[in-house]
Amino acid sequence: MKRKISMNITIEQLIEAIKQLTPEELEEIKLTIAKGDTKAKEYIFEVVIEPDEDRYHTYCPSLKGCRTWGHTEEEAYKNIQEALELYLEALIDEGDPIPGIGIIESINDIKPIIKVREEAIV
Repeated sequence: MKRKISMNITIEQLIEAIKQLTPEELEEIKLTIAKGDTKAKEYIFEVVIEPDEDRYHTYCPSLKGCRTWGHTEEEAYKNIQEALELYLEALIDEGDPIPGIGIIESINDIKPIIKVREEAIV
């Protein structure tokens, strides 16, 4: 059972709340604290967007096979965002390492930031 604690409490109230926790709940808190920062870590994924006749091809060089396209540059960018997210989710679900990062336990542990390689856009 998860307990919710209001953030508007005094130290004394927090100590009293901690005294009411079960050993299992205390252990969970210790593990969370030991794990460190629970915020998702940001990682930059560079993508390339290339014009090709009537569309734009886009891919992430660091993630083999992560590619898509769009009729416009904006659509290609939107599509690579979605493709990148799905690609990362598949790696995480399979327990495979993300190139350059390693094994991630949950998609919530990572915040992908997409950076377009400027010189690739013609």
